[in-house]
Amino acid sequence: MKIRPLAETIEPQCGQFYMLQSCDNYDPLLKRPLSIFNFDEKYLQFLFRIKGKGTSYLSKVKAGDIIHLIGPLGNGYLEPKGDFIIVAGGIGIASLMPLLVKFRKKAILFFGARNSNELLMVDAAYDMAINSYVSTDDGSIGYKGLITDLLTDFIKSNHYSKELPIYCCGSIPMFKTLKSIIERHNMTCYASIEEYMACGVGACLGCVVKIKSDEEGGFSYKRVCKEGPVFNLRDLIWQ
Repeated sequence: MKIRPLAETIEPQCGQFYMLQSCDNYDPLLKRPLSIFNFDEKYLQFLFRIKGKGTSYLSKVKAGDIIHLIGPLGNGYLEPKGDFIIVAGGIGIASLMPLLVKFRKKAILFFGARNSNELLMVDAAYDMAINSYVSTDDGSIGYKGLITDLLTDFIKSNHYSKELPIYCCGSIPMFKTLKSIIERHNMTCYASIEEYMACGVGACLGCVVKIKSDEEGGFSYKRVCKEGPVFNLRDLIWQ
């Protein structure tokens, strides 16, 4: 979806998101959070999967229609100072594409999905990366298996890679596996987390995640919309 703002807007940071009007009535009532996929002086672009009523409505918007949105919101990715690694799972490429665009030929891309149909914008991503590694669960394209398997092999074969920061967006199972990898190799990883949101500005406390605190064994809760959606992967705690 490409949107032309009718008023002056703030330039979004890579990894930030917007809350988009999900319908023209009250069903559903709430806006939907979407990562910024691409932007320039005239347009904002969003890449999303149809999952429910809200995204179904957005998929049917026609040229010339008016959509109300709030943004940019949240904290984006800490910008890399040199080469870096991207790990994208399926639709997670939507959050990571701005990094590929802004830091062209600086990223080593690992892109995994369930099948070839889920590898969205893959040719554009290839063109902007230094090297690309692709996997699908069913083997329909690239390596048959998990993208984290390819990443593990790459790290073992390229010792310099342990010095590179990782930027990732995908599913919770992918995050859990990736967390064990970075802890084993003492690497840094920034993860963009998806969570159900109501307000998008930190007021409703409906999108909290558990984060490690400085106390041994301690934790606190952080809002994905306000303190996130990007967190240090090492700090995230899942049950």
